[in-house]
Amino acid sequence: GKQFDNSYLNLHDSNYISPDLSVDISSTFYPDNCWLFYKQKHELEYNNTALKLALDLARGVVRSSVGSIYPRFNESRDLKRLDRNYIPDIEEWLKTNTPTAEQQAIIDENNAAVAEMKASVINNREQDDKVIENYYDMLVSLGVYTASEEKESFGSKILGGLNDTVYKIFGAKGFVDVFSRS
Repeated sequence: GKQFDNSYLNLHDSNYISPDLSVDISSTFYPDNCWLFYKQKHELEYNNTALKLALDLARGVVRSSVGSIYPRFNESRDLKRLDRNYIPDIEEWLKTNTPTAEQQAIIDENNAAVAEMKASVINNREQDDKVIENYYDMLVSLGVYTASEEKESFGSKILGGLNDTVYKIFGAKGFVDVFSRS
């Protein structure tokens, strides 16, 4: 939670210091091969930008953060609710419902916003979350969900509760660590 002060900034290359002034990657072994996603949770599979970057690195399309389309310092992205629930639920709803022209325009508008967000390799967590929230609001307005419905499925709540319980018992250990003696 600390930031570098001006005296530090004057002595170091600002290209390697995060915009929030909390990280300096100039001391890493390969600073031009580092990409950081600010406040990214462990579920990286729901950050499509990080996955695109990993794929481009594996295919050799991207070799360095210098001049890359992927920002060296990026924000997190969480598409979990959108990909797991919202999009499959609207697809299911459309199988049995014919939207009015006005409803179809709203669906198209929200789908376009999602497509634009997913196409961008520059994550903006606040804006991305707003796109996802608008998608949920659309589902409520269409009657796919009721306003009082939770945004996560019942199974997600159970697994989340189970995860919290396991964490309280074992702490932040990996599965194998639970059985080790240290």
